[in-house]
Amino acid sequence: MAEVKKRIFDLLGFKAGVAFPSKLPTILQEKPLSPFRFYGADTISEAVTYEGEIYGLVKQLDLSHRLQVYQLVGALSAKDIPLLLTTSSSRLAIWIHLRSPSYSVLRDQERILSSVVMSLHSRLHRFKHHR
Repeated sequence: MAEVKKRIFDLLGFKAGVAFPSKLPTILQEKPLSPFRFYGADTISEAVTYEGEIYGLVKQLDLSHRLQVYQLVGALSAKDIPLLLTTSSSRLAIWIHLRSPSYSVLRDQERILSSVVMSLHSRLHRFKHHR
């Protein structure tokens, strides 16, 4: 898993040792933005509009994973990737501007990582019950 994460960051051009983003991310309540779904790149994706621009969902986690979300947002902001961080009563969500090349990379990598994690979880579950 660490190797996959490293490859994603290398692909996006992140530099090791960058501590602080040059620009702080925009953090908003999700409800007023009214997320919607759209079809593109052979899949249905979620998006929001903010200040006349469209941002696509690339990562969502429940509120207990705040630190992980903030670390990722900090890394993306350090690279000046246009993003929004939204909060709701159930999740934190990272949205990347649809025109940014990083959007499609992160969207696709999130799907790949999710399928790998689910596969590993399933195997671990079977292993635990066969012991």
